[in-house]
Amino acid sequence: MGSFGEVDSTTNRWIPKDVSGLTYPTTNSFLLTYASKNSLGLDTGNTSSTAATVTFVASTQDDSDQTTYTYSSQSLSTAATGRIIAVCINGFRASGGARTVSSCTIAGETGTKLVRQTSDNGDATEIWAAVVDTGTSGTISVVFSSSMANCNIGVYAIYNARILPADTVSEEGNSISEVLNVPTNGVAIGTATATNGGEDATWGGLTENYDDA
Repeated sequence: MGSFGEVDSTTNRWIPKDVSGLTYPTTNSFLLTYASKNSLGLDTGNTSSTAATVTFVASTQDDSDQTTYTYSSQSLSTAATGRIIAVCINGFRASGGARTVSSCTIAGETGTKLVRQTSDNGDATEIWAAVVDTGTSGTISVVFSSSMANCNIGVYAIYNARILPADTVSEEGNSISEVLNVPTNGVAIGTATATNGGEDATWGGLTENYDDA
């Protein structure tokens, strides 16, 4: 607490310090300014002079009814220390009730859920990620809360970034518009599921990499 607050010698009250001169050198360092009412959890402390990069690797779909989907020998792009493999997961439920992803394992590493959006009729749209330092391919396993009619994944490799996102947004509707705060030298990825039988969407602000029926 010594870096952020001090006792006022006149009033004997605890008061915040000016943090403008502090640095945030580690992945566990955060600065939350609460400057935007739409992104109260936005971390503005960690910016890098080296730009993060993101590479779309591949997408694949399994149309079988399963609870656990296993994708073997998936390409993970170029290995590097700190490389993040992000997996966009989309799936339609096989029966009544809402579905969510219970776990995602990426090349043997336990995935972290970054964002979740469950549709009104219970279909799942989520992004999970893990730090995978080594290997150019590996198995990706997705476990749902109950049976699904299919599961699609899109795989991205991200370099020079932190696994915990600075900001996330999610929404459901026919015409979706959200503001995503991307830090200086940061990157953004997104995914969407069409639950009305269509598969096409027009993206603004993000480059579309794939469509899967």
